[in-house]
Amino acid sequence: MPANGGSKLESDPEYIKLIYFLIERTKDAKSPLNVIGLAREYKETSGSSQKLQCLHSRIHIFRLKIHQMDSIDTETKVKMIFALSVPIDNQDFLNELRKNALVEVDERNRITKYKANDGNLELEKLENSENKWESDPKQIELMKFLIEKTKDAKSPLGIMQLAGEFKETSESSQTVGGLRWRIGKLRKQICEMDSIDTEAKVKMLFALGASINEHFLNERRSALKMSVKKELPTESSEIVTTRSGRVYVFMKSKKKSFGDEEIDHYHDSPLQKKRKTGSMSSRRIPIKQEYQDTSRTDVKSFRRYIKKELMNPIDKDIQREAPVKVEDPMEVEDVKPKFTSKLKFLEAIKSLVDSLDTPTLSRIQSKIQQKIWKTGHSNFGISNDEMIPAMDLLVARIANHSFPDLSETDKSVSFKEFLCYLKAVILNSKLEGLEGLLEKIKEKNKTLALRDKRVPVEKVASFLQDTLNNVGF
Repeated sequence: MPANGGSKLESDPEYIKLIYFLIERTKDAKSPLNVIGLAREYKETSGSSQKLQCLHSRIHIFRLKIHQMDSIDTETKVKMIFALSVPIDNQDFLNELRKNALVEVDERNRITKYKANDGNLELEKLENSENKWESDPKQIELMKFLIEKTKDAKSPLGIMQLAGEFKETSESSQTVGGLRWRIGKLRKQICEMDSIDTEAKVKMLFALGASINEHFLNERRSALKMSVKKELPTESSEIVTTRSGRVYVFMKSKKKSFGDEEIDHYHDSPLQKKRKTGSMSSRRIPIKQEYQDTSRTDVKSFRRYIKKELMNPIDKDIQREAPVKVEDPMEVEDVKPKFTSKLKFLEAIKSLVDSLDTPTLSRIQSKIQQKIWKTGHSNFGISNDEMIPAMDLLVARIANHSFPDLSETDKSVSFKEFLCYLKAVILNSKLEGLEGLLEKIKEKNKTLALRDKRVPVEKVASFLQDTLNNVGF
C-alpha cells in the first residue's frame, strides 16, 4: 500500500481491505456517495467486527490522505476524491491536476467538475444532487423536525442530541450516528433550500452552526443593511463574517436625549442588558427576526466544520472599546462589572460544549443544562475575581494537555477549534473582563495556524467540570 499514506494504512489489513472496497465503489460513481452508507455496506459485505461509527471515522480519516497515496494512480484518486466529496486543501495537488484537466471546485475546494484533456475521464456534480431531500419522505420528516427545534433556539444546538431526540420521537430505525450524519448533510444545504422561507433558514443556520455560502451572504447583507437603515438612524453599520461564513453585525449607534439623561439608542430586546460605551461605540448585536441568529457561539459546527477556522481580524476591535463610563451629575467614574450572571456564564459554557459536539461531552452537557434549569432567571452572580482566573486556568490546562500527534477521532478535539469556539462564546455572550484571555487566544492561534494540536476529549470534560467547580457550581 502507499508509502505516504501513514504506517497504519500500510500495516492494518482491515484498513487495506476497506481502501480496496472504496476504490471499487467509487470507480463508476457519477455523483458524490453517502459515506455512512458506504460504511454500512462495507460492514455488511465484509463481515467486519468494527462498529459502524468506527468504520465511518476510518473512511473520513482515509479520504483526507488520498492525494498522498503513491500506489494509487491519478485517475483513481480523482474518482475517489469526487465520490467521497473530499476538499482538496493541498494547492500543489490541485495545480498538478489542472495541468492535465479542467478542474472546477466549490467554495470548500470539492471537485464539482473534472474533464481530462485526453477525454478519458469526465465527472460533474449536478447542481441539484444535494437537494433530493424534497422528494424523500424520510428527509422531509427530519427537516420538519429541525425547523421546529430551531425556530425558538437562543443558542446553538448539539447535533448528536438532536439526532437522539429525533430517533426517540420518530421511532426511526436508523442509528443515532446515521441520523447525526443526515443532519450534518442537510445543514450544508440550507442556503439552497428554495422551499424554506428566509427566516426559517437563518434560524436553522444559527442553531445548527452551519456555514453560509457567498450568494446567500450577499443577499442577507443587502437586505439587512436596508432593514437596519429603517430601524436605526445609525451613522454606519457593517456586516462581517468569519472565514467559514458565520455572520456578525457591527453597528455604531448614536445617543439620543431623554429628558436630562443621555441613553444609547440600541435596537434590541427589552430584556437584554444594554452596554453603555460613550457617545459612539461598536457593538456586536444579534440579528433580529428574519435576520436573527446567524452567528454561532460555536463558532461550527464547527467538526471538519471549522478545521481552518480563524476568527475574522475585525473581531479583535471589539476588545478595544473605550472604558465603560456613566455620566452622573455628581461624579464621573469608570464603571466595571464586578459580577457575571450565573445564567449567562452557564449558557456560555453550554454553547461551548454544544459547539464541540462530541458524544463524550454529553454527560457534562446534561449537567450544565440541569444547572441552567435550577438557576432559572435568578439575579445571582459570579464574582469576576473568580470567573476570570477560572477561565484563564481552563485555557492553560487545555494548552498543557494538547499534543500534535493525536489521531483525529471523536476521542480528541482540535485545540484550534476549541479556541475559536471559546472566543466566539466570550464575544457573543458579552462576558466582561476577559480581554486579556482573548489576547492570549489570539497569540496561541498564530502558533496553531502553523500546526494544530489535539486534546483528549476526556481531559476537556474534566477541565470544564473543574471550571464550573472553581466558580461555585
